[in-house]
Amino acid sequence: MEAWQISIISSVIGAAVGGLFSLLGVYLTFRHQDKQKREDELKEEYNQRPRLEFQWFKDLEHGVVRAKCDCECVLLYIKEVLKNNETLRFLYNDKALDQNNLCCVEYSFVNNGKTEIDSVCLVSTQPQTTAVVELGEREFLLKNNLLCYEAWSKKRNIKPGQSITIKVCYLKDEIIVSPIGATLTIYMQDINGNYWCQPLFCPLQETDNSTRVSFKEFNNDRNVSLAIECFKDPKRW
Repeated sequence: MEAWQISIISSVIGAAVGGLFSLLGVYLTFRHQDKQKREDELKEEYNQRPRLEFQWFKDLEHGVVRAKCDCECVLLYIKEVLKNNETLRFLYNDKALDQNNLCCVEYSFVNNGKTEIDSVCLVSTQPQTTAVVELGEREFLLKNNLLCYEAWSKKRNIKPGQSITIKVCYLKDEIIVSPIGATLTIYMQDINGNYWCQPLFCPLQETDNSTRVSFKEFNNDRNVSLAIECFKDPKRW
């Protein structure tokens, strides 16, 4: 091969390699910019997140005959799980049917974040031992031996600066607490469709910052069907 041919081939290869490096550089630049843009969006999203802060708190008292709250739930200890073929029946303390056997704590929260909250749901953090149900639905749960982990607020569209009241009820002789963390999780969906959660260390006046979660995480935490499969096969917990 003549020297001039070698020179031409070398030039072509050099140009091709140079072009590839240029394209790679452009790709990496755009990738970095996209990554930085997404990080900036997430940071701004976090700064704008909804966040609940205490306005007032009422400690454990006998009875639940005080004013209605926006979200009212009762925590029930799962006493026993009976299996009949593939059907499970969940047993609770029937004393919970009588409101006179209940006591409660009440919270008032203000949305101190910068984004409107579309909806609020309280979810049990102890699915193996503790059911959570709306106060007015407890009779249906107990008499039908069902399982439930969630209680929804009747109040929606909580704008920044607006408040929501929460009532958490217990049997007077069965105050349920978590040995390792919060007893309940407050899940919030904002008006942009994002999901956030905050721990609620009831019956205490204690919570923490809101954090971003996926819909899948929220759904799994309240999913009765998944829990039933775990009750059938405890190794799945």
